[in-house]
Order: sequence, then C-alpha cells, then structure tokens
Amino acid sequence: MGRLLLDLPVGLGGVLALALTIAACGLDAGGGTSEGGEPQSARQTLVGTEAPEATYAVAICAGSPGTCALRCSGIVLSRNVVATVRHCVDALPDREDVDCRSATFVPASVEPSLYVVTDPNVTQTKGWHPVKRMVAPASTSACGADLALLVVDDAIGEFEVTPAVPVLDDGWISEASRQSLSVYAFGATSRVATDQGTRRVMRGIKIDCVAGTGCEDRKVLGPNEISIRGNGLCSGDSGAAAIDDREPGNARIFGILSRAGAQGDACVGGVFERIDPWAPWIVRNVKQAAEEAKLPAPSWADSFPLVPAALGATCNDDVDCASSKCASADVGRSWQCSEPCGANGTCSDGFECKQGEKENLCFRPPSSSEPPSSCAATSGRSDAAATWMVALGVVALVTCCRRRATS
Repeated sequence: MGRLLLDLPVGLGGVLALALTIAACGLDAGGGTSEGGEPQSARQTLVGTEAPEATYAVAICAGSPGTCALRCSGIVLSRNVVATVRHCVDALPDREDVDCRSATFVPASVEPSLYVVTDPNVTQTKGWHPVKRMVAPASTSACGADLALLVVDDAIGEFEVTPAVPVLDDGWISEASRQSLSVYAFGATSRVATDQGTRRVMRGIKIDCVAGTGCEDRKVLGPNEISIRGNGLCSGDSGAAAIDDREPGNARIFGILSRAGAQGDACVGGVFERIDPWAPWIVRNVKQAAEEAKLPAPSWADSFPLVPAALGATCNDDVDCASSKCASADVGRSWQCSEPCGANGTCSDGFECKQGEKENLCFRPPSSSEPPSSCAATSGRSDAAATWMVALGVVALVTCCRRRATS
C-alpha cells in the first residue's frame, strides 16, 4: 500500500481574523506547567460534574503510573485502540495567527512515552496502559485532520471499559442543530484550578456549524470539522469526544475536540474533528490492531463495508481507491483518489491534470468560492471581545515521493 504526493507549490495563508486555540496538553497532575511548558495562567478547562461511570473516556498521560503529566483526553474505540487528537503527539510550531487553509502538522522526531489511563482519577496506579504506537491520517492539515489513534501495548480489560461506538456515516448532519451532546474530559475546572486529572462531564452541548454546509469561515474552521457554542472546553480537554450518551450502554461518537477559544477568563466555543469522514481509516486500523493482539474486532468495525472509493473521493491510502491510487496535489494537506492523465493531459469531466515528479494525475480542483464569515465566527455571541489564540505554526514545505503507507 502507498500514497503519492505531487511536488506542487502551495500558498501559505495570511493572518486570521479569529485565531484558534489548540486545547492541547494538560497541566501536570500537580499543577504548574504542562509537558510543553505552557504557563498555568494561560489555561482553563472543562467545567462540569465528575463522571466515574463513563469508562470509555480516558486520560492520555506522560510520566508513570500514579504520576501523570496530563497530555490530552481520549475515547476508547476497542480493547486496544483509543481515539484522541494528533497534536497530543505530533509537533506544532510555536506560532500564532495560523490560517486553517495552510496550517500544517510537523511529525514529532521522537514520539513521547505515553499511557492511556482508564481510572477516573489519574493519581491512581491502576488502569495505566502503555501506548504501543500512534497512527495519524495521511493528511498533514492541522485543521480537519487533528485526529490520531493510539494502539495500546496491553489489551484493556473486558470489564474495565465499555468502548464507545463511532458514528461512521454522515446521515446525522441534516439534524445536527438538534443534537444534544456530552463531552467527557480530564481537564481542570478553571483557569487557576489544580484539580485536573479527574473525569468530568459537560452536557447539553449544541452544534453551531458543520464545515461544508455554508456557515463556516475557512480561515477558522477546516474541512471535516464542526464548531459548538457555549463555555467550558479549553486546554487539557482536547482529544475528548462529543458523544450522544442518552441510550445507556450505547455511547455514540460524533467528533473529537481539537481546539477552543477564550474570552477574557472564560473558555468559549470549541472545534471538533468529525469522525465519519475517517470511517475507512478508523475501521482498518481498529481491525488491524485487533488482529495483531488476537482480539475480536468490535461489531461496528466488522460490519462496516470497506468499498473502494471513486475518483475524487477523500482517501488515506491506495487501498481506499478503486483506482488503487491515493494522491495529493497540495503537498500532503489533502488526499484524493486519482488516476493517470490521458493523452495530452486529458481527464474526466470535473477533473484537471496535475504534473507530478513521476506521473501526471487527475484531481478534482478545489472550490474557488469562499463561504461568508458567518456562524463559525459569530456563534451567537460577540466575537469582537473573543480571542481565538493558537499554538499552531506554518512549516517549510517538504517534497515527497511515492512512499509506503504508515497506516
């Protein structure tokens, strides 16, 4: 399996009207600074009630059992796979005012030693599971692909957690505004609190905007993302899932928290990475991890139809495509099923030929229309007083060629 990255230039965007805050690494369990050294005065996190019963919500810690440097929150998908955010592991250059149309991840040179902690309080020594590896999407876009899967080295006990179920189709979008979701996370209850490391819940969260439906400002909301309104989600809570848990024993995951904003001392809004666009990637990796550990794959993964996608569809690897060719025309920020150009650079209607290092490929061109800055920017509040700060950066572009798949 492989992917093809065309050596094509891409423009780097300008300054955001509203920058975004990565709701990133949490505080050390004893307070002070995070693993990344962010000052305590810069952070405040989930405000809600304790929720020891939500076993699918976990903490991602550096350190050692009983001594947690909280990195992120996460959600259990199977007995050995946890979903979280990519920036929990991969490097983000220290730069503010990043445009979602160009912000790019930088893979960590050395992955940190992490644990998945299933206990509702990270100060306990039980429920610590070492992470074997992280799997990230092919896309390097920091807005829209801030998603990662952590495969643990030892299987989580069958009675230790009840995994949540990812929503793998987009049928929910038409009723998105009527969804009432919950978020479980391990952050502190305020900007100055030192009570992080306990699982808490916030309920009644409403979706404000689904990217691609015309309400978004592409500078602050990337593809495959949804925004919410309200207060309470901030640094330390990223990686937590937006779920529908109204039916006991059947928690359904709609998105993973990437970043949130600040308005004075309050946290405002939040941006989640949708789960459904990544369905084939999630299913393949969950099934692979189960096979490696000689565990049964969850029923939702076994029943999902892995059908090769048509030309122009989003992909993560060659196996995703009917053409057996997954390629990028924007230096790795996005990937789509492609095919070689015909004679004289011809392509099917709606596609254009792009010149690559080894072959010319047909791509669906990006939309040239720019949606108005509307609900993603306003979210029913006065954003003139809100600051969406960011810990993302824009990096030098690196040309690549055909390579083996990493996931």
